Amino acid sequence: MKKKITILLIFISLNISSQSFFNTYKKGTLHMRDGSDLRGLLKLSSGNKIKFKKTKKDKKQTFDYKEVSRVKFLFEEEFLYKINIKSKRHLLIKRVVKGKLNLYSLISYNPGLLMGNPGSPVIGASSQTIYYVGKENSDYIEVLPSIDKKKFIKILSKQTSDCQEFLNMIKDKENIEYFFEKKESESERDFIKKDSRIEQMINYYNSHCN
Repeated sequence: MKKKITILLIFISLNISSQSFFNTYKKGTLHMRDGSDLRGLLKLSSGNKIKFKKTKKDKKQTFDYKEVSRVKFLFEEEFLYKINIKSKRHLLIKRVVKGKLNLYSLISYNPGLLMGNPGSPVIGASSQTIYYVGKENSDYIEVLPSIDKKKFIKILSKQTSDCQEFLNMIKDKENIEYFFEKKESESERDFIKKDSRIEQMINYYNSHCN
């Protein structure tokens, strides 16, 4: 029971952390499409918009993809405006891996419910990571399905078609499991963390397929 409560608390903590960019202003830089930069206090807002203040006392301004190309929080995450190639919608999305092929992610945490009776389990606790991939300097990104889906290999192969060595490594699930190790959980935090093999694959491609 104690371990289950610990896991629940970690989920709640991560949920709060994942929403922190939406709840509070943080120091950062807006990289504008005209080549200029705006430094000040930033907060991500609903509708893929950004709220900006030069100082705490200043009136807030609201920006979107029409003016901004990239957002970088001081010592923290970087978010870019990219276009979902399928829906044609602009998304403000976090860059996970930077290189010839970029990996982006959207993460949603659901802490679930803890039943009131002693010994009751955590109900509905879950996390979901949605990955996207896109070529360097491209405005477009494509959803990368879960690694256990057949379409995963199809889409990743299309994005990495210039590297036969890599294509051989991801030609089927058995090869992926052989070449890219699935991290085993060593703590409650690792229990929550998404399988890291996708990041391993993108990093390998960027390092070996120049």
